[in-house]
Amino acid sequence: MITLSFDTSMSACSVAIHSDSKRISNFYKEIKHGQSELIIPAIQEMLNTSNICYSDIDKLGVTVGPGSFTGIRVAVATARAIKLATNIECIAFTTTSVIAREALLENNKSPKPIAVVVDARREEIFFQRFDKLGMPIEKPSCILPKDACKKIKNVEHFLIGDRIETLIPYLKYTPEYKKIISPSMDVLNSMIVKYKLLGVDLKPTYIRAPDVKIK
Repeated sequence: MITLSFDTSMSACSVAIHSDSKRISNFYKEIKHGQSELIIPAIQEMLNTSNICYSDIDKLGVTVGPGSFTGIRVAVATARAIKLATNIECIAFTTTSVIAREALLENNKSPKPIAVVVDARREEIFFQRFDKLGMPIEKPSCILPKDACKKIKNVEHFLIGDRIETLIPYLKYTPEYKKIISPSMDVLNSMIVKYKLLGVDLKPTYIRAPDVKIK
């Protein structure tokens, strides 16, 4: 099975092509703005260098947030355009669910519940808890770090995301953690293949309104 996966929901533009579990090609660039100018050329370049056509791709995988408002729109619009033009099956996942699945790889010796922490700006975070198996136990929310800590202060959690340092001062225990800039495309590919039932609708998961408003 050949899959095309991409993410622009956080602070990077990340794209990968896999054949089953083997990564054939990938593109990664840390960038907070301008993903819309990068993603289509990156996909096309990877297809060309891998000698793969859209007709060879079996499934498309994309993250839909929460995260950067603009980045989420870029990813969803790109996935919809490719799906419309090629009729490739597209499977969408929340950004937090992919990150939680990555945490399982780090959190397997002495499994703990997982807390995903993603930058929401305005001194807030997108926060979601998962159980030891990586299954969600609540919906993602946009809250202050100190309020997130109230949810995990009595049970030690494994922290993962790009804003974990905002929680640590409020915790009475020293947590295990992994800091990441964007979701892993290897993990997203594995979810396309093995965890399709965790997929969501191909639409943005915003959680809150955009920072910029047009009057």
